Amino acid sequence: MQNDGFRYADRIAPEEENVQVIDYYCSRYKHTDRDGWIRKITSGQISIDGVTITDPDTKLRGRELIYYRPSWIEPIVEGLTPDPIVILQEDEHFVVFHKPEGLPVLPSGDYLDTTLLHFARRHYRDKGNHNVASILSPIHRLGRGTTGAILFAKTKEASRKLNSSMQNHKIKKKYLALAEGIIDRDEFAIDQPLGPVPYPFITHTGTVFGATDEGKPSHSYVKVRRRDRENNRTIVEVEITTGRPHQIRIHMAWVGYPLCGDPLYGLGGIPNKRIQVEDRDAVPGDCGYLLHSWLLQFPHPIEHTVTSICCPPPHLLE
Repeated sequence: MQNDGFRYADRIAPEEENVQVIDYYCSRYKHTDRDGWIRKITSGQISIDGVTITDPDTKLRGRELIYYRPSWIEPIVEGLTPDPIVILQEDEHFVVFHKPEGLPVLPSGDYLDTTLLHFARRHYRDKGNHNVASILSPIHRLGRGTTGAILFAKTKEASRKLNSSMQNHKIKKKYLALAEGIIDRDEFAIDQPLGPVPYPFITHTGTVFGATDEGKPSHSYVKVRRRDRENNRTIVEVEITTGRPHQIRIHMAWVGYPLCGDPLYGLGGIPNKRIQVEDRDAVPGDCGYLLHSWLLQFPHPIEHTVTSICCPPPHLLE
């Protein structure tokens, strides 16, 4: 999919006036090195209050700084249909979609229009509901390789109340996953903290989330659903009460049962480059594992009821 490019806007704070443009971008946006930012500036991709600049040493002044990224072709999502929107349940306040594998929820990296948010907003615009299209927003996240139920708010009031429910741990989320090995215990809790760990192949931060005692408290509760001894793997149900990035993938790897096909997280819950992806080192957004958002249960944002929604899993997780 070829997009129309994107304008990345920053407000110039009073304390940032007289900072050189090149220094501003290099200190804030480290996904691009200094030479890369110089090329963007000298090619006319930066403007201040609508005036294009081409000198990297230009000093900041005014109100708004814009970086325009020209149109680019986004990565292909294998198996994605032209209209990937599948609605599990909705009313005038919320909608729960069935997210397909490989589709990011939000724009990131080289994905701008190839996202669930973009397709969802297009769905409502095509129905003439431009107000919902402009307000629509996800209440939680799913990794690019994760499938299943994801909750969006359709109004500002619903967004406010559902986000409050999320922050107060009132939204129950259960997942199904396919793990390597045979897990003997029928059920158990995982409380290993998660946080940034070194991973030099992420150029702008040098880190990814992983198991670390210096991380944030993280809780997962695992139940075994079926043991596949012939193929040496186990289907598990995992409920999470915290929502750290890649939490289930990391926690299952930390206890010794990484998700089958996970290209990044191995024993110990740290990145160990388990699988080469297209002749490069794996990153968190790479797919290959089976992880499915199976059950969502949440207080209705307006009515005094509890809504429960199950999303049918892929056949390997049944």
